[in-house]
Amino acid sequence: PRATWNRKSESILLDSLKESKAAGLGGDNNFQPGAFQAVVNRLTEAGYRFDVSQVKSRWNRFKKAHGIVKHLRSLSGFGWDDTKKIVTAEPDVWKGLLYK
Repeated sequence: PRATWNRKSESILLDSLKESKAAGLGGDNNFQPGAFQAVVNRLTEAGYRFDVSQVKSRWNRFKKAHGIVKHLRSLSGFGWDDTKKIVTAEPDVWKGLLYK
């Protein structure tokens, strides 16, 4: 079945992986399998039904999005709105990026 994520379940995922990394179950690029099972367990305790493959898939999407944000922030003309947690730029800067 298709996983349906929301802010709360995503927050549980991220908090759990942060704890796993602090406990030594995560390196620079990925986590040991036990870390993903710990996320599944925490999500189950909170009433969600996800399996390890769904958790890994969501984590990979977060990593991909993080890479895109990191790249955009490194480009001239792009900034970060810490309140809204979004990349910012003037319309002409976005247009320049879209037409490259």
